[in-house]
Parts: sequence; C-alpha cells; structure tokens
Amino acid sequence: MASDHDHGHDHGPKDAGTEAWHRMLHHTGHDQLSEDTSGSYAGLGLEVLSAEGTLRVIAPIDDTPADRAGIKPGDIITRIDDKAITTDNVNEAVNLLRGNPGSSITLGVLHEGASAPIDLKLTRETIRVASVRVRPLDPGYVYIRVAQFQEGTSRELTDALHKLDEQSGDHVEGVILDLRHNPGGLLNEAVKVSDLFLDAGLIVYTEGRGDNQKQRFLAHNEGTEPNKPNTVVAGNPARFAKRLAS
Repeated sequence: MASDHDHGHDHGPKDAGTEAWHRMLHHTGHDQLSEDTSGSYAGLGLEVLSAEGTLRVIAPIDDTPADRAGIKPGDIITRIDDKAITTDNVNEAVNLLRGNPGSSITLGVLHEGASAPIDLKLTRETIRVASVRVRPLDPGYVYIRVAQFQEGTSRELTDALHKLDEQSGDHVEGVILDLRHNPGGLLNEAVKVSDLFLDAGLIVYTEGRGDNQKQRFLAHNEGTEPNKPNTVVAGNPARFAKRLAS
C-alpha cells in the first residue's frame, strides 16, 4: 500500500527533524518528503493510494487541476497518457502524475459508480497546499479544516483561531475539527495542533531501538486555547499524524 501527493510511497509518520529518517530515506525519497511537508510541489493536486494493482483517489486538494477537473474521492485512475495502470506498473505510474508546471497529462478516470472510465486532460501546476482553512458556522461555532500536517500548520491554526476570537468578541463556543482525507505529515506539527486543545497529559510517545528514538510528547497548559466543546471529524485512509490529532 502506498499513498502521497501525486506519487505513491508510504513513509509512515514523518518528522523532518529526526536523524533516523535522513539515514533511511534515499535521495529521491528525501526530496519528495521535503516537498510534501513544505506545502509546495509541482503536479495535479491529487492524494492517491496504490494497492492491489489499482490507483485510487483519496482526495483532490482544493482548487487544483485535479479538483477543477471534477476528480472525486473514490475515483480510480485507469490510465496515464497511453499507459494503462496494472499490478506490474502501479508503483511506477504514480510518479508520472508529477512533472513540470505547464506540462499536460491525460488521465483515464473511472468515477465511483460509473461503468466505464472517461478521459480528462489536465495541466500540471505548482501546487501550494493551504494546510488550514477556518470559517465561522452558526454564531459562536467554528469549522476548521486541516488538510495535512506540514511546516507551519500549528502556527496557521493558532493565528486563524485568534483572528476569529477577535472578530467574534471572544464568543466562540464550539469547534469542529475536520481531518477527513488528511494524509498525515509531520509528527511535531500534529503534536502542536493536539497541544492547542489539551492542557495536560501525554499526547503520544515513540519507541525505537536506540534511546534517541524514544520520545514522549506532553501537553502544556501555556498556549492552550480556551476550553471549548469540540468535535473531530475523520475518515478514509489515515496516517499516524492524523490519528494522533484525532
């Protein structure tokens, strides 16, 4: 099984500051990891899962070529240009989704529930992922969408919440945290997001063969958002960082 933005690999929980990951990642994997967690890369804006010889869409990123073309969660990519997706080439094929901004690509896409695929021609572009989107709902309630845990996600979320508090006169009564289709990302950012809503206790711990791989992450009262009822919405394939924040 593999999953990531416009390519298929599965590194598990990622923390860019962990020395062990630098030793484990080959050059290409490290470049992809850096792109995915910095929030910018060149491609179509698709999160895909390659498993059992198929390339299934987890979700398109908002306002990207894939999203504007009408690709939906659950769709299956059957062909990339003139290459059919098979069990033998599915892991290679996902790398073809990326390319230079401005270059064209044609995808065969089988929409969920459809009997036959359709061809969609897309143009690759630089994808900048906004990891946090916040909007007010009914008076006193806030919807927060965290698309992925990348560099600066916790800072974006903190700034957005403070801005909403100012606009509402500090009358925010409840929060909905939407993690659906979130592929995961940086462990340290998931910890910081969790810490915003927790004032004490163990958030998560890691275990490894060496002492330097054993870590405990605790919640702190300082910086915690005022205690408000909150609901977490999560679903579809979940990476470790997403499960942690849930």
